[in-house]
Amino acid sequence: MATTRAANTKKTTSRTAPPPAEATTPATLRKRELIERVTAETGLKWRDVKAIADAVLSVMGQAVGEGQTLALEPLGKLRVARTAENGAARVLTCKLRQKPLVAAGE
Repeated sequence: MATTRAANTKKTTSRTAPPPAEATTPATLRKRELIERVTAETGLKWRDVKAIADAVLSVMGQAVGEGQTLALEPLGKLRVARTAENGAARVLTCKLRQKPLVAAGE
């Protein structure tokens, strides 16, 4: 009887179905983790890195909000493609162009 039930409940998947989002979407990098990574990479103190990160993010946010294009290697070139007002918030659609990653041995 168990084999009959298993045969009747077998799931079929479509070949056009997208993969699960959690399998393809990387985790979000939050400011706290950014500061931790920079602190580990540079050896600077947390409070120093936090002050610099806050200033850099503020300047970048203001520039993007004004519609400026950011050309910041190795991040890449970021430009505002579209702006829309959505109730209490402004929605900016941006495009980021990055150079291809080069392997360490190349």
